[in-house]
Amino acid sequence: MAGALARTVEWGAGWQNGSWTGVTNTSAEALSCADGKYAAVDQFVAGGLERYFPGRANVSNMTALAQYDTFLILLTAPVICDMPIAS
Repeated sequence: MAGALARTVEWGAGWQNGSWTGVTNTSAEALSCADGKYAAVDQFVAGGLERYFPGRANVSNMTALAQYDTFLILLTAPVICDMPIAS
């Protein structure tokens, strides 16, 4: 992410928690730095649980990530991820 503000996170396989630091109204697809290494993303919202499954829009109901939202991500392999920081 040359020139952009980012933070690097290192996650092992299994459920990991995170906090979105990018801009509000970002699609869960923004977690593409973990592409091929995660199976699901969950976040608790006022109405309950929203889930995102990569490549499975028909069973995903996560609308968007807002700045400072927390989420759980199920990783199938370790990953080092550069996540954006909103300025």
